[in-house]
Amino acid sequence: MILNGQQERVVVGPTEPQHCLRCQTETEFAPQLRYKMARIDLLFGLTYHRRYETRSGRCRPWSAQIPPAP
Repeated sequence: MILNGQQERVVVGPTEPQHCLRCQTETEFAPQLRYKMARIDLLFGLTYHRRYETRSGRCRPWSAQIPPAP
């Protein structure tokens, strides 16, 4: 088995307004899925280390992780 490469990807969803606990205002947040990916023998790929997060561009770049959708 030959490990061909690794990379990290981020998938960003649409923004939606939510109340920000830090600045106490309505702020646009975007849900994100961050994951790492590996390729083996140019044919097979696998994902690992998946994290679901929300991102605010206004007062803090990353908020707490949110649980995965069912």
